[in-house]
Amino acid sequence: MIAILTTKTPHHIHFINSVFKEKKNIFCIFEKKIISPDFKTKVKFENLRSKFEKKRWFKNLDQNFLPNSYSVNNINSKKVIDIIKKNKTKYILIFGTRKLNLKNYKKFRKKIFNFHGGNPERYRGLDSHYWALYHKDFKSLEVCLHLAASRLDVGEILFREQIKYNSKTKIYELRYLNTEICIKMALKFLNMIEKKKKLKLTKQKTIGRYYSFMPAIIKQKIHKKMKIK
Repeated sequence: MIAILTTKTPHHIHFINSVFKEKKNIFCIFEKKIISPDFKTKVKFENLRSKFEKKRWFKNLDQNFLPNSYSVNNINSKKVIDIIKKNKTKYILIFGTRKLNLKNYKKFRKKIFNFHGGNPERYRGLDSHYWALYHKDFKSLEVCLHLAASRLDVGEILFREQIKYNSKTKIYELRYLNTEICIKMALKFLNMIEKKKKLKLTKQKTIGRYYSFMPAIIKQKIHKKMKIK
């Protein structure tokens, strides 16, 4: 079995359900307690994002359809280790949880992969696409699946792909585009595992700067003044 560690948000639910339609050898563990900063990050255009995603993904679908799932407060708890052992897990995929404490997962060294929305060689951490827009670094609007490492987002890269956009692309569509690429990467990864193909990893050339949550005031600026070109 393949474990997917994530949170119960619309784009993650869509990700899980889409992967499960193609591959039944997965189960997911949802982290309930989401880390949040002590400053404002929510902005109006994120409401547009929710409406856009619901229309695209859940118009005729059950948003709560979640196969083979468990819920925990903290992804680093002993409960998670017990669930993983119980399901005879071979690989772990991470999508949008807090940083995994790899000391708890020694058995899975070289078998834990993380989805990162952004170019990790330039933008590690959180809100990577927004920070790329802030710096007008449009080439870094990409998605990658990399090996988990003790230092956040520095592991060897398995897959990477640039987000396809045009002059009409809205900022609130980025998460949708990112998620669709993650689905494609997950299915490609699972196919390789099933066929026992060698996973070709590429070492990152540089260690990107770490970024935390983008404050609401900066998000508003990139939304009003910046267009994706």
